[in-house]
Amino acid sequence: MERMDEVDGALDTLRAMTERMAAVSRSNIDHKVMALKNMARILRGTAEAESALKQAIEIDPTQDELVQHWINNRQSRCIWPVLEPVGRLKVDDLRQMMAPLSAAVHVDDPELQRTAGRNYARAGLAR
Repeated sequence: MERMDEVDGALDTLRAMTERMAAVSRSNIDHKVMALKNMARILRGTAEAESALKQAIEIDPTQDELVQHWINNRQSRCIWPVLEPVGRLKVDDLRQMMAPLSAAVHVDDPELQRTAGRNYARAGLAR
């Protein structure tokens, strides 16, 4: 639907999908996170995108990509503080998952920027 330029229909379908997945199973969790990620991608840079990403992080806080998109969304919308606890993740956890460019915008401490770069590279190698 999105490729056919029916963005509203795509969003309605994704929203309905996330609302109907009440049963907890690995498959439902994976599908719900995927639907939330796609909603956030379509709605990039909006409060609804931030909300979708936050829900996805609360469901699966192990995905660095989700955290990075959530941080980037907040930075692009000038939401302060950029880092605040999400689900089980504390601010320090978020800082550890931050991509180097987001860290460069977030803080002017070269040591923290170096640490962000190192963490990001290690996470990439671990995948």
